Amino acid sequence: MFTGSISETDPVRAVAALRSFEVPQGDGLVHFTLSMPEGQSLSLSDWHEVAVRVLDKSGLPSELVPWFAWGREETSCDHVHIVSALETFSRRPLALKTSLAATDALERDILNFLGLPDPDWQPNPKRTLMANLKKSERAAGGSKATLADDLNRAFECGLPSSVRGLSDALAASGSDWCIEASIVNEDYLTPRHLVTGERVNPKDLGTGFSSLSLHARFIFAAAVRVARAAQTLRALAAYIHPINIPKLKRYTNEYDQTRRRSLEVPDRPPEAGRPQTLSATDAFGADGPRP
Repeated sequence: MFTGSISETDPVRAVAALRSFEVPQGDGLVHFTLSMPEGQSLSLSDWHEVAVRVLDKSGLPSELVPWFAWGREETSCDHVHIVSALETFSRRPLALKTSLAATDALERDILNFLGLPDPDWQPNPKRTLMANLKKSERAAGGSKATLADDLNRAFECGLPSSVRGLSDALAASGSDWCIEASIVNEDYLTPRHLVTGERVNPKDLGTGFSSLSLHARFIFAAAVRVARAAQTLRALAAYIHPINIPKLKRYTNEYDQTRRRSLEVPDRPPEAGRPQTLSATDAFGADGPRP
């Protein structure tokens, strides 16, 4: 035990100090485990900063809640454990942030704080679908278990904004699934397995696979496309000064007027029995072509 907000330094006494915050006396305790990549380690002061950051970002102000941290055991990687109460010293209950978006943001914040690369193995939480499958179905690794991964990969890489675009993205990624719209109601979408012909009821997989959720992901993907296009246009606008646009139009008009004047033919009748021929003087005047 090397840091915390309680005065005890002995682990046994520290646990006893937090016992009154356990259920049913209190709102309970939370346990964090933090590990460094194998071969890398932090100093005790760095671990203290990380622990404080984790608690603050999780909705548990480190200066207001009772907590302590211990670890640094001889294992394959440098790691610590943090135990904190879910309420302040004055018994004010606190809400722990446990959503996927919050925990993913916390992980990225800690990695950036330590100068480590971002966790690119996790998809964007705004575009993540989680299948509500039974453990037996997940363990079996059947066709349903692959649908969530295939849809996440399609939305992450292809950013489809329509049913046809989603099916094309699934096909491009090598998936055996496609998405079909109902003939009666185009808003109702059904996943279909191309090999077995199996059709999946979205209600059986969870609300993340509902037609409403898929349409919401289409809207999100379209917004991303628009944002990327806007960034590209802004980059182009930085190289095109606004004053150059009217200049281009003026130069075009002047060229068209000069071209029409140079092609004007004098209005004179041809001589009888001879075809009409024009000399340079007749076509352009005595002074030659006009500028």
